[in-house]
Formats: sequence, C-alpha cells, structure tokens
Amino acid sequence: MKKHCKVLLNHYLCSQICKQVLVFDWPKWRNGRRARFRCECREACRFDSCLGHKKSRQTDVRRDFGYCYMASKTKRMSSVHSTDKLQENHKERIFRCIKEVLPGASKTCAWIVKITVAVSFAILFLKYFKLLPIFSNFISPVFNYIGLPGEAALAYVSGYFVNVYAAISAAVAVDLDVRATTILSVMVLCSHNMITETAVQKKTGSSAVRMVIIRTLSAFVLAFVLNKIMPGGVLGMQMGEAAQDLPFMTLFTDWLISTFWLVIKMTVLIFSLSIMQRLLAEYGVIRWVSKFLRPLLALFGLPAKTAFLWIVANILGLAYGAAVMIDESKSGKISRRDINLLNTHISISHSNFEDLFLVCSIGGIWYILLISRWIASMVLVWAQRLEYFVADKMASKKNMREL
Repeated sequence: MKKHCKVLLNHYLCSQICKQVLVFDWPKWRNGRRARFRCECREACRFDSCLGHKKSRQTDVRRDFGYCYMASKTKRMSSVHSTDKLQENHKERIFRCIKEVLPGASKTCAWIVKITVAVSFAILFLKYFKLLPIFSNFISPVFNYIGLPGEAALAYVSGYFVNVYAAISAAVAVDLDVRATTILSVMVLCSHNMITETAVQKKTGSSAVRMVIIRTLSAFVLAFVLNKIMPGGVLGMQMGEAAQDLPFMTLFTDWLISTFWLVIKMTVLIFSLSIMQRLLAEYGVIRWVSKFLRPLLALFGLPAKTAFLWIVANILGLAYGAAVMIDESKSGKISRRDINLLNTHISISHSNFEDLFLVCSIGGIWYILLISRWIASMVLVWAQRLEYFVADKMASKKNMREL
C-alpha cells in the first residue's frame, strides 16, 4: 500500500510564498537519489538527504529561506498530487506575478508622487517670490572658477532642486557656448532633483547626508576638472531675455498641468517597471543579465547581483525606478553594503538616456558627459570599498584583542 510523506513546515518556511504543505512528488523513489518536493505555488526545493537510508527516519533539511521537518516513516512514497495540477501555464504565471507586485508598487508610487508634488509646489513658491535667484546670486562667484558665468548659477540651482527640465529652461536664456554648456550639463546630471532622489536612496538604506555630499561635491569637482582639460576659457555672458513677471494664477495653472502629466507618467512607469522586474525574475532573465554584465560591473566595483538595478537606474533614473530599487533592498537579496556601493555609483551616473539626450540637445557633448561621470563613479565606489576593507581590518583586530 502506497503511503505519503508530508512535509511539516516550520514557522519560517514558505510562510510568505504559499502557506501550504509540501508533498513528495516523485513516484519512482529509489535509494540514494535526491528527493524533490513541490507545493502548489511551483516553488520547488531539492534536498540532498538520502530518504532511503535506514537511519534517516527523521531528518532536518535546510532550505534557502528556512527549515522544514521531514517525517519519513516508510521507504516507498508516492505523490499525492499529480504534476499536471501543479504546473502553471504562462498566462497564470503572468497574472500571479502582477498580483504579487501591485500592493508594493502602489505604496511606493503613492510615496514618490507625494514627495514629487510637495517639492514641485514648494519650488513654485520659491519662483514666485524670486528666492531662487537670490540663492543663485550667492553662489555665482564660485562659477567663475569652473569656467561658467555667474548667470549659469540659476540654471544649476533650478536643476538641483527641481529636475533637468527646469535647468534646461533656465540655461537656454543664457548665451553659452558648447564648452560652457558641457560643464553646466555635467553639474546638472550629477546633482539634480536632489530632494526626491535623495529620499529614494535613503529609502533603500543609504545615508541621505552622504548621498547629498557625494553628488554636490562631485558636480563641482567634475566641473573644475573639465574646465582645466577642455580648451577655451570663461566668457562674459549676458542674459538673453529678461524673465517676465507672471501672475500667480498663471504659474499655478502651468504647474498644475505639468504636475498632472508628470504624475501620470510616473505612475505608468513605476507599475510597468515593477511588473517587468517580477516577470524577468520569474523567468530567470535577471540571472542571465547579471552574468552578461558581470565584467562591466566588476570594473565599476559593483557586485553582479546589482545588475538589474544598475540597468534600471541608467535607463529610467532614480525617481522612476524607485519601486524596483526599494523592493529589491527590502527583499534581502542584496546586502546593505552592496546597496551602498550601488547608490554611490548611480548617485552621479543615472538616467543616461532621457536626461543625457536632453542636455545634449542644447549643446552638451554626450561622450564627455557619460565617460566623465562613469570615471568619477568608479573612483568613488572603489574608495568606498577601501573604506569597508579598512573598517573590517580594524574590527577584526579589535576582536582579536578582546579574545
């Protein structure tokens, strides 16, 4: 008479995935072979324990995310459920992935939309009361040391607190040549949308203060270096056209329309990207991409497991890719140190499609903007790895002294 082998789940085992009892699913059981268990959610695990051994009456076996207790009282076991019932077609797998993604993506989308709307509304008041020009006039003398006229400070400040679009709208009012446009563009690409993107990186586990310091200093250091190596000099620039004073209702209407379309765009991108990430993980594409990008990431000092997040940050940026980055950091698949290394890299080198094309449309040299930020991010990541190495050595010496 055929008997079953039920696998009793521990409190930590499969509680978040299926909450069902795993059953033995190998009708032709023989001594010395691996046992294979499946549950109805298709999460399969393999145990190296020999079920046929006489001494293995009760064996504790380890799984990737917990432990389970296997009670085996017989030598011959048969499956309770057929494999046909356990298999899912592609349509069911896609719907299951979408269902799993929606709750987390909704929370992240609502959080990022709140921050974006609040920051943009605050910037609206700063523009109306002309506080941004005051701040730009305060830092304009510094721009003479990096090859930019003082009028370019307003474009940098606008991009620093808002986004690349705001920086471009302010930069076109200044008569800049290709050299000055490239220097200003690299500063804007390093440190733009600072409040929102820093909030995203803090949500993933990195220090907000550290990210702000890295991005701000990198912008000025890269601008200083480009000013030294690029031919040309500082030109006395004049503003093209004086900015017109618009009434508050006109500014508010323009802000309302632009913010509405921005929220729609962010919502669509966040949900679609989260679903795509879950489907790629379901079908094993992310693992293949990680192997393909391993040499490039090794050059940058990044672990291979951060490959997908690196792609997301480089294509869509930090704000639009927030849902995937936060979900991956909370899942525990990537360690805290790996997240910090990735955030250090992408803090000054992200959104290398849309934002890069935008600044190139007004005269920036694309390969200088891309290569300079890649080199700077590589230096920062390897410096942080050295920091971790020194900290580990000091901690090990301290432990040896205590022993």
